[in-house]
Amino acid sequence: MNRRFTLLEVITATAMTAIAASVLFSVFYIGFRSRERTRRTLAPVDRATDVLRQLHRDLESAMPPTGILAGPFHGGKGGWEAGDVSYTTETVLAFHTVNQDALGGGHGIRRVKYVLVGSDRDYSLVRTITDDLLAPVVPSPLQEVVCKGVLSLDLAYFDGDQWDTSWDSTVRGDRLPAVVLVDITIRGSLEEQAAESGSEPIYRARRKLVVPAAAVF
Repeated sequence: MNRRFTLLEVITATAMTAIAASVLFSVFYIGFRSRERTRRTLAPVDRATDVLRQLHRDLESAMPPTGILAGPFHGGKGGWEAGDVSYTTETVLAFHTVNQDALGGGHGIRRVKYVLVGSDRDYSLVRTITDDLLAPVVPSPLQEVVCKGVLSLDLAYFDGDQWDTSWDSTVRGDRLPAVVLVDITIRGSLEEQAAESGSEPIYRARRKLVVPAAAVF
């Protein structure tokens, strides 16, 4: 004997299916919202980590500012000039290194420079490198944006005795700083709406980076 569903049973089953689907939707929605919130919270941490990692790699292989292809080590705030390059940004760090990475892919000594570009609420930390310094015509620097959404970047330099907010190896006996203190503050969201409302998370990181080549002197 074939038993058919009554209209009431069909309506009841449909209602139960709709309720189950609604519950599942709520669970997934909460999960996705939590994941997005976690991602936004950790975003500035990841970007600050990338900045510190890149600075550490470059400073770890910084060249002493003497000898062939060697150049001065400059760091600090404000505008100043060094050779054929003028620096007029908020914070700048420039030196020579033997580091090799994906940007450019060249070998040997290169000139590295870090500058902050932008306005008060939209700074970007830009890294430029100049490879093949022995070429008849020095190539144009290659650029990469290391980090966006930088609210502040302060650098301090330790000479083995005291800290200073700027460093110029040309007036310090061609010496490198023993340690560079990096203090960076990054906003969590890169969206303009969040930046304007001030609701985005903010992350501050401080780290002391040793300059091994300073031990040569």
